[in-house]
Amino acid sequence: MSAIIIDLSDPDQALIATDTLVVNTAGQAIGTTSKAFCIPHLNLVVAGTGVAGILSSWLGCINEELSPLGIEGLNAEAPHRLKRIFESELARWGASADLQTTTIFHVGFSECDGLLKGYQLHSGAGFVAEQLPDAIIRKPRSGPYPDGIEPISRAITLMLQQRKLQDEISHEDGRLYIGGQIVGIQLMRNFSASMKLYDFDG
Repeated sequence: MSAIIIDLSDPDQALIATDTLVVNTAGQAIGTTSKAFCIPHLNLVVAGTGVAGILSSWLGCINEELSPLGIEGLNAEAPHRLKRIFESELARWGASADLQTTTIFHVGFSECDGLLKGYQLHSGAGFVAEQLPDAIIRKPRSGPYPDGIEPISRAITLMLQQRKLQDEISHEDGRLYIGGQIVGIQLMRNFSASMKLYDFDG
């Protein structure tokens, strides 16, 4: 599992932070990649964890095949298209859906009511969009929230906790693979910024 933090605690802006490590099916590091992308014309961020290739294919589908007005329309289109992408990627890797999972995240300002919203779309639930609470979401879970610091520093602290958890458990038991860098996207209404927040290896 990759690490992701989605901070929806401020109704006017979101922070999405991920690690960048890529591993093969045996859990060996094979490189780094971005796992969250801003789509300015839809005023949203799309992120993903799990099977490599799903997020890239979904981004291609959004940009080349779909024309939603925003996050709500994208959620409606997602289940059948993501299922098709997921099955195609599993076949390409010769992997089983029983052993491999993927979660896609949509975070953005709704075209229906203008509110900032986050959704997770999990392969085990048929990629049906489930709304996230207006809070700080962490996958995997880690220690307590640090109080009294701004969102970027808080995201770094939380992901370092996640990395510490990784070091304390067996990969075979927990399937946690966190490394590379911490990168983040700050999303505001009609504005976004991408940044590198921390280098695990530096």
